[in-house]
Amino acid sequence: MLPLTLLILLLAALALLWGLAKNKRRHNLMIHKQPPSPPGLPVIGNLHQLGDRPHQSLARLAERHGPVMLIRLGFEPTLVLSSAEAAKEALKTHDVDYSGRPLSFCWGKLTYNYHH
Repeated sequence: MLPLTLLILLLAALALLWGLAKNKRRHNLMIHKQPPSPPGLPVIGNLHQLGDRPHQSLARLAERHGPVMLIRLGFEPTLVLSSAEAAKEALKTHDVDYSGRPLSFCWGKLTYNYHH
């Protein structure tokens, strides 16, 4: 009984380490492709930095991080474009890349996984 328990614990630990290593590798690849981002908190992301006047807070963040930055609203990454040039490039040049919306778990359940 004891060797079986140890084997199960060892396999669980190896699976956890493998998952962490895989996530770290994916995270490192994503960081190099993302725009600059202000540091956020684990669960709420950058919501605490927006305050009661989010347009002014975003302008201050843009002064520090540039006209294109990535903030997290909770767990949702959000691309912020703070200049006319950045908005024009995103909406005209890369329109297909930014035209979609994130898939919603709840909406997927309500629509039978987006099928009619």
